[in-house]
Amino acid sequence: MRFFCIILLFIGISSSLRGESGVAVIDSQSGQVTATLAGKELPVGKAFDPVGTDIQTGADGFSALVFSNGVAVYIAPNSHLQISHYEQTPFKARPDDVEFEPSRSTLRTSLLNGQVGVAQRDPNPLSAFTIELNEGVSVSLKAQSATVIHETLSGIMAIFDGRGSIQVGEQNHILSEGYSFVASLSVSSEEHIKPLTNKQREEWEPLAKLASIALRRWYFQTPEDGVILPSRITTSSIHSSKPYNNTKL
Repeated sequence: MRFFCIILLFIGISSSLRGESGVAVIDSQSGQVTATLAGKELPVGKAFDPVGTDIQTGADGFSALVFSNGVAVYIAPNSHLQISHYEQTPFKARPDDVEFEPSRSTLRTSLLNGQVGVAQRDPNPLSAFTIELNEGVSVSLKAQSATVIHETLSGIMAIFDGRGSIQVGEQNHILSEGYSFVASLSVSSEEHIKPLTNKQREEWEPLAKLASIALRRWYFQTPEDGVILPSRITTSSIHSSKPYNNTKL
């Protein structure tokens, strides 16, 4: 049993943002960041339909993005992320429902370059979360904590808590907790699955932890009209009695 101390600060959003499509919110960002949707800059702390979002960070910039399905992505400096698809089954969440994904969802993103840290609530077994790299490489995650890196000649996935898989051409490789996968994007492509070293953990895990911090700051609920309201969590004291994930499939 876990106890949470939650005071919800509701943030007003447009009534056009319905539960069928799901929403996202920029938790925080700093430094050189360009976050746009349809050519317009996205504000921090306001809900929006994220399909088509383009976020680029410079050498001193970062951005943290939280989705209503319980996924958070921390976009590290010198990185470029795009959101290509997002669907979420309508849901009714309770204020004590902060551990599990609220409903089935499909989220597809593209990491054009750089590094992202990822955090998830306990995911719905029918949900899909994909990060596409290039040259036929894509990552699928059901992980509470992970880091994905897209470099010029390689793609890297590191799992700290949970599991994931990486697709390289026609081959799919399963990755379990405590391992990293390096996929070479050169012509003579080679794949390597190895246990995480202490150095890799020190370098990569902080990105996932920053995503987790952003995720814990937000709660999404749906009143009777179906509009998804993001609420910023400031402090806590709500008791969750749910022993398992019974979210809507």
